[in-house]
Amino acid sequence: MPVIYKKLPYNSAAHNKIRDGVNSRWQFSRERMSSRYAAWADAEDQALLYVPTREIEAQRKALKAQGKPQFVTVNVPYSYAQMLAAHTYWSSVFLSRSPVHQFIGRHGYAADAEQAVEAIMDYQVQTGGALLPYYLWLHDVGKYGMGVVGTYWDEELHRVTEIVKEPVQFMGVTIPGSERKIKRTIEVPGYKGNRVYNVRPQDFFPDPRVPLSRFQDGEFVGRYVEVGWNFIKKREAAGYYFNIAELERSTPSNWRRDTGSPRNQLPNQSRGLASSGQSGGTPHTKLDYVELLEMYVELIPRDWGLGESTYPEKWCFTLGNGTIVIGCWPLGLNHNKYPFDIMEYELDAYGLFKRSMLEMLSPLNDTLTWLFNSHFYNVRKMLNDQLVVDPSRVVLKDMADNQAGRIIRMKPAGYGSDPRTAISQLQFVDVTQNHLTGDARAVMNLMAQLSGVNENIMGMINQGGRKSASEIRSSNTYGGNRLKTNAEIFSAQGWAPHAAKLLSSTQQFYDQEQNFRIAGNLMDRANAYVNVTPELIAGAYDFVPVDGTMPVDRQAQAMVFGELMKQMAQFPQIMAEYDVNSIFGHVAQLAGVKNIQQFKIKVSPDEQLRKAALGGDMVALSQGGLSELNRGNTARPNAGAGKVTASPSPTRV
Repeated sequence: MPVIYKKLPYNSAAHNKIRDGVNSRWQFSRERMSSRYAAWADAEDQALLYVPTREIEAQRKALKAQGKPQFVTVNVPYSYAQMLAAHTYWSSVFLSRSPVHQFIGRHGYAADAEQAVEAIMDYQVQTGGALLPYYLWLHDVGKYGMGVVGTYWDEELHRVTEIVKEPVQFMGVTIPGSERKIKRTIEVPGYKGNRVYNVRPQDFFPDPRVPLSRFQDGEFVGRYVEVGWNFIKKREAAGYYFNIAELERSTPSNWRRDTGSPRNQLPNQSRGLASSGQSGGTPHTKLDYVELLEMYVELIPRDWGLGESTYPEKWCFTLGNGTIVIGCWPLGLNHNKYPFDIMEYELDAYGLFKRSMLEMLSPLNDTLTWLFNSHFYNVRKMLNDQLVVDPSRVVLKDMADNQAGRIIRMKPAGYGSDPRTAISQLQFVDVTQNHLTGDARAVMNLMAQLSGVNENIMGMINQGGRKSASEIRSSNTYGGNRLKTNAEIFSAQGWAPHAAKLLSSTQQFYDQEQNFRIAGNLMDRANAYVNVTPELIAGAYDFVPVDGTMPVDRQAQAMVFGELMKQMAQFPQIMAEYDVNSIFGHVAQLAGVKNIQQFKIKVSPDEQLRKAALGGDMVALSQGGLSELNRGNTARPNAGAGKVTASPSPTRV
């Protein structure tokens, strides 16, 4: 539905006041954020395994072109491998839960209410496509030191155009055998729920007067984004944007194109097709992109000309191509928070920026790279001939021949003399032989101590003898203690407030009744769905925090349950207190069998069998007739008579 508070005519006093207010806050934030752009660009280089071309590399390529191949320097991406191992750990901790967002009622709600909340949230995560942004969110934390995601409520309405045939009518009468083709457009409702998207750190502009861990306490926060023209038209039709005619006459000005790493940006000529001759000569090509700055500001409406209230409110403004205000509306969310969430890698309550894992490990990784390359440079030096030659007795031109099987000729002055006295090989000692065995191992151990990512976390088993499954499992548990603390911080700083925003927006905007599958791998198949209504999900719910530990090995759990069931069989009093059938199904699902429920025998109730016998649809196999049914016997089909017959004993079914 339309949300525009009021339209601001382009270049009017109200328009220019808001434009200047938004731009001044963006420039204020950018001055501080730009101090991190170089570090983030270096992190992108390391994450992409990027090797910059230096002067020595250019010389190497030139020698190779001349038929003199040279060796290349190798960058050891050990810090990158550690970051990927940490990302795997965090992804397993946060995204292996089913559902991902788990809630518990704060005031003791019924179990069906909690199931309804988790079911609709799981639907939004799975169908709303939130899993990929979550993976990238965790990846950005390790790469940049911070990860940012944004959220918004989306109600899709697809317009589908098709060509259909209809009979031709004349004066209201259908002409037989005649038809024509017409174009018909229908509106089809699509996904309705929260959307999650990633924000590149270079495109994020918070209030620099507060640390990023408390960015919600700042006066403003914004982001830069580039969108296509169709996105602008859709938002205009939905009632969010105005001044589109002025925006259409403008062109992208690259007003902040100098930020961030150039390797993550497209060249200007590839951003639109205006230079390709496909624009049709129009002033603004619809195939071009539009630069948007979305800024959320906590303001006093009377000071901004947006009302008479003097109490601070949160508003959202959108600037197109840096100069045109195309969006202006109050935030209107019940949680009254900026629609962004941040996670940081390093724990610090006072600094504006925190270091990333790659940045912390960069000096040690450079040392490891030097140890690796210095050793192989020394080996290459030993492999090359280092000779002392008497030029009066040996042809030097033959010595310069690098081909295999070369012949070195003696000069006439050396005829008859011992060639070994004219040519002598210098002796070398490999002073770098300990670089890869001892020094490199010491540096890698130091990197593991600094990052908490040891060889067990990286999937490599420690050397030294045979290892049992329990020993390997225990070493992985101990190795994840450091990463466990990071995960707990991520849960408190990012995931808990993020889940709270998602649930609050769902409670505010969800207005229909619909069945959703109950979230969780071990749900009861007989009651696999819950009817979710706005009244059922109302109330206060708390996000179940992530404790930072890896999910328990399901195969190990299945083995434990199997041993318990063997022991239970020896004690009838224990068997009487537990539902063995449910335990068996639980163990089967832990072992990976997902369809165990379809093999269960469905036994008909006795009352249903009695009615079937009285109606003549079933006959008894024994002489007891219906008396056998009264004792609770089951039924099976009689193939010969085509009727259901009563079996005298359940063991014969």
